[in-house]
Amino acid sequence: MIPTLLTKNFYPMKKNYLFTTVACLWIFLFFGMIYPAFSQSYETSFGPAPLQGAGPEQSGGNFINKSPLAGTNIYSYEGSASLFAYFDASAPGVIFPIVASPSTVFINAVEMVYGDPTKLFAIDHNGDAFKVDITSGTTSPLGNTGLINVLGIALNHATGTYYICDQFDDLYTIDMNTLSKTYIGDFGTSSGFMIGITCDGSGNLWGYDLATDGFYSINKTTGLATFIGGIGFDANYGQGLGYDPGANQVVMCAFNASAFQAEYRSVNTSTGASSFIAAIGTPRITQFSSCAIPSSSSSTNVPVSNWALFIGIGLILVFAVVRFRRMG
Repeated sequence: MIPTLLTKNFYPMKKNYLFTTVACLWIFLFFGMIYPAFSQSYETSFGPAPLQGAGPEQSGGNFINKSPLAGTNIYSYEGSASLFAYFDASAPGVIFPIVASPSTVFINAVEMVYGDPTKLFAIDHNGDAFKVDITSGTTSPLGNTGLINVLGIALNHATGTYYICDQFDDLYTIDMNTLSKTYIGDFGTSSGFMIGITCDGSGNLWGYDLATDGFYSINKTTGLATFIGGIGFDANYGQGLGYDPGANQVVMCAFNASAFQAEYRSVNTSTGASSFIAAIGTPRITQFSSCAIPSSSSSTNVPVSNWALFIGIGLILVFAVVRFRRMG
């Protein structure tokens, strides 16, 4: 039986249901998609800094003590304690260990696994590659790349392409599943200290050099590096470059030799100048050799907020169709 109210006031009620449907749809769009968009001198070494303090505390092989996927996290190899770890970009002073490194040598190259924000790829100075599961705190050997002293690794999240560079100023692409690599070219800097590289959200490749304390744009076709400007601090030892997609910002897990501390910095890609954000791992002396950051665009899983959005829109549409049919 149709309620009396509907039979007496059919068209006004139909308009009210339409208005309610549009309003609910806007609320789901706002909180599911729009709101989240607003909420977010010459040196001597590319390896470990001299240990002048303790690294993150260790109590066993698996160190996970906080959800590794909460917020914007920066993942790396932590040199002072020889383990994989991360920090929240909003609080770089607190380091969260993940798992001890399976390698006996320094690891300068760490990057996210394409399409999986829960895993990392890592390459040590002997050329051995590993996969790290940041949720279970386990590591798996992948084999040897055939290169020594790989200094940087960059993932183009839009294409899944990995770029690596070594102490000989050479740039390669590499398939991290098979470890087959393709030579691209030489940076042309003749320093052998391009310590970090990264791809930004537009696929541009960037790098910075310990010897020149300079920031460079890198041609992905030829490998040629073009000097942009000075980074503004005395960089030394192993460190890395990354791209924060939420902030649309190139960032550094740097090591400032003058202050003798690891620092989280942002970089102006137009001038090369970097800005200090916070010390990493204070008060302990720590060393993050890379700057791996997950990208939502590379994830094979639909974010929870998107699922809520899809389900909400679906329910609204079903509700609207059913009500309009009953009133018809």
